[in-house]
Amino acid sequence: MNTLFDPTVHRRQLSRAAAARAALAIHAAASPLRQHYHFMPPAGWLNDPNGCIYYNGMHHLFYQHNPYAPTWAAMHWGHAASRDMLHWEHLPPALAPSNELDDDPRGGCFSGSAVQLPNSTLALIYTAVNGSKANPVTQCAALSKDGTHFHKLMQNPIVAQLPPNVPCDLRDPKVLRQGKFWYMVLGASLGGSARQGGDGGALLYRSSDLLNWEFRGVFAQSHGRFGTMWECPDLFPLGNKWVLTFSPMLCKAAAAVYWVGEMDFEAPRFIPQADGLLDFGGEYYASQSYLAPGGRRIAMAWQNGWDWMPWWKSFGPTAQQGWCGCMALPRELYLDAAGCLAVKPITELETLRLSPVCAEQTVFGTQEVRLPCPTPSCCELELCFSLNGGTTRRIMVDLRIAQGQCTRIVLDLEAEELLFDRSRADGGLCNANRRAPLHTSGGELRLRVFCDTISVELFIEESRIAMSNLIYPGESFPYISLHADQGQPQVRYTCWPLRACM
Repeated sequence: MNTLFDPTVHRRQLSRAAAARAALAIHAAASPLRQHYHFMPPAGWLNDPNGCIYYNGMHHLFYQHNPYAPTWAAMHWGHAASRDMLHWEHLPPALAPSNELDDDPRGGCFSGSAVQLPNSTLALIYTAVNGSKANPVTQCAALSKDGTHFHKLMQNPIVAQLPPNVPCDLRDPKVLRQGKFWYMVLGASLGGSARQGGDGGALLYRSSDLLNWEFRGVFAQSHGRFGTMWECPDLFPLGNKWVLTFSPMLCKAAAAVYWVGEMDFEAPRFIPQADGLLDFGGEYYASQSYLAPGGRRIAMAWQNGWDWMPWWKSFGPTAQQGWCGCMALPRELYLDAAGCLAVKPITELETLRLSPVCAEQTVFGTQEVRLPCPTPSCCELELCFSLNGGTTRRIMVDLRIAQGQCTRIVLDLEAEELLFDRSRADGGLCNANRRAPLHTSGGELRLRVFCDTISVELFIEESRIAMSNLIYPGESFPYISLHADQGQPQVRYTCWPLRACM
């Protein structure tokens, strides 16, 4: 048998990966930095979500994974399943490097997607990377009858050649069905490599059988606006529009971008009518969406980023404890009245709420007012500010307060800007501040905050604005504090301690 496609080699590599992760998980389970309700691996490394799909009555999440260590290395696919997107069962790794297409310490089974075939077979389509080959990048597929055990196709690679004007960077296939064809969207760097100043773009392929693919062309391009390479592109219908999302490399302005518009599959061409950021925070990358029951479009993303955590320097404090990486909270995507993409936390999060602590119509001013927060590292906060046309220009919300530390949210009503200030959050590890637009014309401003052990996620303006950030504070005091620069605004406050589910 040709060892390139010997299924016993893949099974052996998966078995080794599962055993290594189980051994490392003993160390990781004792980590005081483990999240309470954000998805994370049992041990080892996690980055991009892959293959998100609702299949056989379960939500399935695959993800980029190194089961051997809490650092980036030859990529595997981790796998978990859930009935509610909160309580996850960790399943055996689904893909492992096992042949000359992907078995390389600088490569592996890179990101991709999942589709269900008419016979209920689950197909994973992924980028295989071998850094030592003349053509290091190919697109491959694996199949499963039960959604757990996968075998790589004998026909791999299903896309072997780089198209014109793409010298090396081509990856992260998102496959979807439209009419009588399958379509594959790939992120690319056009005209040069991502590191050498190429231009980000998205390519389209077409197939009638998932095996034989025809290159149709470049259907969207950065033209210098959004980075040198588009990673993890996603294309999907929403309402009566099409949405394209991607994470651009070497783009300081954005880590997760969306376009809303029209898609012409024949041309091919995406005609954008609106664009913006999926998330304004420092850690929200490689978003991937899927269709859930009830017609909901759910998005998952890696709650981390490469800017503060370059692989050649450090993988952060959790890497010393046997694991690294988590997902942002699952979000539902929808179009708002202006035709822009908006997000909201999934309603299932409300099932984690315990008895609330409330403060009705609290007036505060320049002096600090403390509000109770019994479980500051595992809670949901809701603050509804009544502005009433007063003189207040800025409101400061301090949370995760520890000795000499705090994370500050500044609502700048005058500049119409939200500032997430983590300069004193954790001793400077994640010290980059983040900003988002803020509109306050309605007289009331509603802010939702989800705090977990090492993460803070904000949703504001009926969830149209989202912001995800990591922090690494010490043990926090059981309260938050408010003050304003002037005036006497009012706040209606609710704190729900949350039930841990990870």
